[in-house]
Amino acid sequence: MIAEPTSPFPDQAALFKNLTVEAPSDTLTLSGSAIADLTGVISHVSTWFMTCAPSVAPNDCIGETAEQVLFTFADVGPFNVEPGQQVLVTVDLTFS
Repeated sequence: MIAEPTSPFPDQAALFKNLTVEAPSDTLTLSGSAIADLTGVISHVSTWFMTCAPSVAPNDCIGETAEQVLFTFADVGPFNVEPGQQVLVTVDLTFS
């Protein structure tokens, strides 16, 4: 998973906190990278957001206090990856 550097998710092996967010005009661009741990195949990308009650502080909006909502999903590739390979991801979301 690629998340923003300030994400409250606890550090773990498959978490890469380097997501950048740009919002020029009517497009939202999400970019980040990950290093493959295992040999595998990337066949889809998805974006998620989390919501919490107004009484929950943003840094506490995780786990049982948060509702995870699928925002976008797209089939891609498939792309084969090997251990140690860098995976670069850019997702452009356009609103009209």
